Amino acid sequence: MFETAEQVRAAVRELTDAVWVLSAMAPVLSSGVEGPFSMDDPAARVLADYGFLEATGSGLVPRPGCAEAFGGRARALADGIRSSLGQAATAAFRDAHDGDWGAFADEILVAQGRASAMGGQGTAVFVVPVLDGLAERFADGGVLLDVGVGVAEMACAFCQAVPGARVVGIDPLPRAIKLAGASVASRGLAKRVLLRCQGVEELEDEEAFDLAWLPLPFISPAAVRKGLPRVLRALRPGGWLLLPAAAIEPGASGEIARWQVHVFGGTLLSDHERTELLGAAGFESPIPLSTPPGTLPPLLAARRPR
Repeated sequence: MFETAEQVRAAVRELTDAVWVLSAMAPVLSSGVEGPFSMDDPAARVLADYGFLEATGSGLVPRPGCAEAFGGRARALADGIRSSLGQAATAAFRDAHDGDWGAFADEILVAQGRASAMGGQGTAVFVVPVLDGLAERFADGGVLLDVGVGVAEMACAFCQAVPGARVVGIDPLPRAIKLAGASVASRGLAKRVLLRCQGVEELEDEEAFDLAWLPLPFISPAAVRKGLPRVLRALRPGGWLLLPAAAIEPGASGEIARWQVHVFGGTLLSDHERTELLGAAGFESPIPLSTPPGTLPPLLAARRPR
């Protein structure tokens, strides 16, 4: 692609500029993006220069396409940007080649959690109604196992969207569990969200859950392989497992996804590898789930036999 040194330098400048544009976008989105923003606001002026905002008599406001794209998701998108920038900066400073989710600072964990809260609502709205038997179970007090609960934003969002639900969230990172406790307490959900500092490979529950969430990009390969049989045992007969996975597409975006999973210390599997692993653990053949764009990552659902 690059034939000359000047082309390389120009590409690096463009990529560096993109980082700074995102750093300006986060505070603008965190305010809700409706505007208007002052013409003297330096962050808003950056976005105006890049075509996201436009000048009006009352100040800088989102262009129609941006208003539609951001909509009610602006604050969650701001948290996603902050988390991504923090993760990328951590990776850039790290000399070790092994990934480790515990290397990220608390504010990055919190931003990532807030960005993922939409996943809790998305699971309630787009997954529970379509998987056989789940709607009935959660109407009668079903229980979700949230593996890698992080700061529990997704767990809380799920409970808020499903009034009868309870969640058990596990995470091997003590800092995450401490932050999760604060999230749960602030929402008054201490009686419905139980937190444990443990890895999925240490799970000892039997027939306790109706649905399990196991996000492969954030769980190490060793933990996934050891943990899947334990998740099967922890599900009630006929219960479901959701496997969110990194979307590996051809080209540069796919390689970026591979790099992200490496930085997280997570697991990257092909569809065939996932199917084989689930079958070896005792799950029925998985099925892909289709959800509206921007609501949930690519999902496979696998069931414990009845």
